[in-house]
Amino acid sequence: MTAVISAGVTSPDDVTQRRARAVDVERRLCELAAHTHAAMAELARLAADFNELEGWCGDGLRSFSEWLTISTGFSPRTGDHLLRVGASLRALPHIGAAFAAGRLSFDSVRELSRVATPEDEDLWLTVAASASGAQLARICRACRRVLDLDTPEHADAQLSRRGVWTHFEDDGMLSSTF
Repeated sequence: MTAVISAGVTSPDDVTQRRARAVDVERRLCELAAHTHAAMAELARLAADFNELEGWCGDGLRSFSEWLTISTGFSPRTGDHLLRVGASLRALPHIGAAFAAGRLSFDSVRELSRVATPEDEDLWLTVAASASGAQLARICRACRRVLDLDTPEHADAQLSRRGVWTHFEDDGMLSSTF
């Protein structure tokens, strides 16, 4: 059996139709993504409310995340993220409004909720608007690392690792480590 392969010649009309179709599909994809982001914003808010009301308690369940996994099929990790994002939206109304309007994705808000404060949320919104999702994640991780360096816990951990350690090697030599 022999396969027949066409020469792939396309007319200018075919190219124009494909481009027009691609523009239409792109528009629909972006609209659907915005609706999905808005729905995730509502889901995160409801998750925080349900947890605050302890609606998941009972029937031997140990956590909201466990209830969410059983009831909705989300993974426990996603449940934890939904809960944290939903709770943070209460303190970050501008980020919450952008999320609810579909302008920010759940992934972006998850990253922003780790670093943004009510005092600087407008700055973070500007950063989020001008960065891709991957760029925003890197920026937020870097900021988080810097913020973690400025905590008493970090200073205590650094202090506990300071010192000089010595031991004798098998050949009788004294070795030291700083």
